Amino acid sequence: MNRIALAALALVTVSAAVWSSHAATPQAEPASYLFNGAVRVGQAQPMAFGQRVLPGQAVRIEVGPELILEFNTPTSDTQPSLVRLLQGKDAQTKVLHEARTLARANVTRSMAYRVCGASVTFITPAPAVVPACS
Repeated sequence: MNRIALAALALVTVSAAVWSSHAATPQAEPASYLFNGAVRVGQAQPMAFGQRVLPGQAVRIEVGPELILEFNTPTSDTQPSLVRLLQGKDAQTKVLHEARTLARANVTRSMAYRVCGASVTFITPAPAVVPACS
């Protein structure tokens, strides 16, 4: 083999080694805001949730018939996160409850909602079992 072919082979081998070591390096997961808990409507079984939200984002999840749990996170740890329980669909939503929590990213916020007709109870930290409506 001539010198040019050996040099090219060495370059390909080094490039492959660098690429494979870079691909195997785990990427650091960005800081995110963590929300865990449950929503219980009437006598129904509680619906558990666990949500990870990146800074400066809003996420909505359905937690019951026409019930939406919304998480809005700040862009810095010096501002609170906003959690809202909404009723309705799309533009026709009504805010049933709103809570602000001030905690650093990667610290889990534990909360629960109990919805009994028009009455909404917010519980934090979330109990092991969200009580049913009486």
